[in-house]
Amino acid sequence: MTADSFRKLLKPLATRIPAARSEDLDALLESRAMKSIELRERTEKDVMDYLEGLREAIPGLFITHHLYGGDYVVGARSLVPHGDWHGRPIMCLNRIDFAIHVDLDDEELRIICRSTVLNRDFDALRFVAPIDADDKQALEDFVEQCCLHFAGRYFERVKTDQQVRVVA
Repeated sequence: MTADSFRKLLKPLATRIPAARSEDLDALLESRAMKSIELRERTEKDVMDYLEGLREAIPGLFITHHLYGGDYVVGARSLVPHGDWHGRPIMCLNRIDFAIHVDLDDEELRIICRSTVLNRDFDALRFVAPIDADDKQALEDFVEQCCLHFAGRYFERVKTDQQVRVVA
């Protein structure tokens, strides 16, 4: 649920709620929870800009959105044939996922980037920033670094795989 859809859901209630409770509704709309939803949405938008660039550069990648372990995850994935087993292609996973978590108790934005190239998982990269910090540049630097590492690993593995197939 987005912050805007949450607001649209609550606004009709304001006409049916007495004035005293309407103030509670206003407080809810300005609450930390709403601010955390908005922060997650802004973060997702920043990450999506880089994922779209990866999608254009790497054939077959598609954008994904899902929940995992309480975190909102946005990423890009592809399944590609890689070798065969008794005449059947072996499908290999390529993915880069950004798990976005806004922790209201610790007042932190946490992002964990996980990536896999041709079924090989790489170490997760982590980004942590205070919720109140408006350091968009640090976030963009982190996401760019993750995407560049993923693309570098992808093209390195694909090139190595092509060289092995030529020799074989």
